[in-house]
Amino acid sequence: MLLQKGLAPAVRELGLGRVTWHTLRHAYRAWIDAAKAPVGVQRDLMRHADPAMTLKYGSALSEDMRKAHDSVARKLIPTNMLKVRSAQIKQRR
Repeated sequence: MLLQKGLAPAVRELGLGRVTWHTLRHAYRAWIDAAKAPVGVQRDLMRHADPAMTLKYGSALSEDMRKAHDSVARKLIPTNMLKVRSAQIKQRR
């Protein structure tokens, strides 16, 4: 339901093509890879039994892909929520 009612309209509006839950898993792996998390940590976060499966998910997002993701995220998550979350993260540092 979230994918159909929340994500799909934003994806269509941005002309990003087909986006599925599996697409989001690939994006998630790319983000944790870009954060330089060890493969073992990535495997655990992705809930893969074998690190080889995690490595099949590709590498870090290109700048164009990151911009596309950010654009979709801004449509899905109200700006005030992003500001609150950002402030919470800064407080932890």
